[in-house]
Amino acid sequence: MPRTKKKRASASEAPPIQPELPKPTAKELRKAETKRQFDVLNHLARTFWEGIGLHKFQTLSTFKLILDRDGGCTTPVEHFVVSLIHLYQDRDDHGEGLTLEDIQWAMKENLTNDEALSQAIEDAHWLANRYPLPESSAEPALKNS
Repeated sequence: MPRTKKKRASASEAPPIQPELPKPTAKELRKAETKRQFDVLNHLARTFWEGIGLHKFQTLSTFKLILDRDGGCTTPVEHFVVSLIHLYQDRDDHGEGLTLEDIQWAMKENLTNDEALSQAIEDAHWLANRYPLPESSAEPALKNS
């Protein structure tokens, strides 16, 4: 059987040049990023709202309120709850979970530590003296009578 020779492509033949795709504009990039963020938020919202009841929602709202108030003038109890939330998150990240010892440590640091409570009381008095409540408009009317 005779062999047929296949013609080899010569090395000098270059593959056809592909046209370069146009680069997206800044507006298109913003729009794509907004869509990506929306998709992530939509997924998060669906995951979050599945099976949540009013009681759980109120609990989350209360946690949010406590976290928002933390960093200002907080009570020892608020600081204790915030420290428990952060401790829980840290232990969960490491796959350990909260232990009774962790909770007792947080209680000692925030609720039963005499120095911490004394400092909280001093801070409350300092703030009360520094930022007195405004006089009500009813008091001057009584003084003039």
